[in-house]
Amino acid sequence: MKTIVRQANQLSVGDVIVAPDRTLHTVTHIDIHGLGAAWLTIHTDTGLSLDKTQEDAKLDTYDVLASQQDHSSEQDR
Repeated sequence: MKTIVRQANQLSVGDVIVAPDRTLHTVTHIDIHGLGAAWLTIHTDTGLSLDKTQEDAKLDTYDVLASQQDHSSEQDR
């Protein structure tokens, strides 16, 4: 299982987060809310919700399953 590291603010719908216990959580929806879009809430298919300020979202990282497109990009570098 090939993974890449993404910041919380880089996650998008369809990304599969690999938790430390190796469980998989597919991102289903991302809410951007609050004054000046100050907060993100990331929802997954397993019911996991991650609430992050924009500042925290830049600092927090997650292991995400690499897609075929991610593999191609790595080879191009």
